[in-house]
Amino acid sequence: DPDGAIRPYVGAGVNYTMFYSPRSGAVPDMKYTSGFGGALQAGVDIPLGDGPYFVNFDVKQLLLDAGIKADGGVVRAHANLNPTLIGAGVGIRL
Repeated sequence: DPDGAIRPYVGAGVNYTMFYSPRSGAVPDMKYTSGFGGALQAGVDIPLGDGPYFVNFDVKQLLLDAGIKADGGVVRAHANLNPTLIGAGVGIRL
């Protein structure tokens, strides 16, 4: 309902994750492969009074697979990284 007080939403899509400057004291020359993965999202927009401003809360689940190379390619591994992101913000509808 566009005129309702609370506007929930869900979504699915694609994300691209780029890894940069990995650091490890134990393993030299570590590199991760950047790439595409899935993303799921659910959230809600809540108006602030009668004006155009609103607050937003959302939760995202990223589905990432990363290849890992270290020590000049001698060490190779694969990792499933699936972080959950929780966000809040303030917005304006124009």
